[in-house]
Amino acid sequence: MSPTALCAYAITTDHAPDLSGTPAVSFEVEPRLIAYLGVALVVAEVDVDRFAGLGIEPAEDGRLARLAREHDAVVRAVFRCAPVLPLRFGTVITDSDAALLLLRAHHEEARVWLDRVQGRREWGVRGRGSRIDDTTVPGEVDLANVSGTQYLALRRQQLTGVEDARRGRIAAIRTLHGELSRRAAESTSRDHPGDLLLDAAYLVDTTAEADFHAEVRRLSDELGPRGVSVEVTGPWPPYSFTQIEFAVAGVVANG
Repeated sequence: MSPTALCAYAITTDHAPDLSGTPAVSFEVEPRLIAYLGVALVVAEVDVDRFAGLGIEPAEDGRLARLAREHDAVVRAVFRCAPVLPLRFGTVITDSDAALLLLRAHHEEARVWLDRVQGRREWGVRGRGSRIDDTTVPGEVDLANVSGTQYLALRRQQLTGVEDARRGRIAAIRTLHGELSRRAAESTSRDHPGDLLLDAAYLVDTTAEADFHAEVRRLSDELGPRGVSVEVTGPWPPYSFTQIEFAVAGVVANG
């Protein structure tokens, strides 16, 4: 028989809802709360072997993907009704006594973080730019009647226009991020490769969400003519705005 332990999904308040019947998740044992002085750890009993060898599984259909979806589903179930601090996927604790020790050790830190995300939700915003054509000479020009010098001048003009367009996009994206950050309690941006000009997350008070989305729409309309499309995702649990780790005894695995 495989040894068992507790998989820890999130920290929340001790008033979080009953998690039985969490949608899209099939548990051998339903998640439950272990509470201490107003703070609770969301856990479920699991076979430790579930987390063995996950790194060699296929990315899309293997156990790793299924367990990650399960983890996210539990976090979302709590998030719908209570403040939540998502824990790193794969945080496994030996038993209930170890869970209580962790809650005691991290109680004040958890309270601060829970207060920080109370009444707030994470929204993602991405800005993506279409390709700026740097091969077409601007204007109606008959190249047969253009000298080499004139062509080079036109080409320099065109390249200058491309660079101006790029700079204009960057400035507009900075304005977008700045204005949205002003309407959020916290914000963060990530590295963005290729045509992605902005990849940011915003922690927004639920009472300020209407204003936040109105500003997104307004700035999206301004960015459209520049060849920039804006995508909004969410609401999400505050994955980008919580940083609580269990680096103490009793943790079998932590990510």
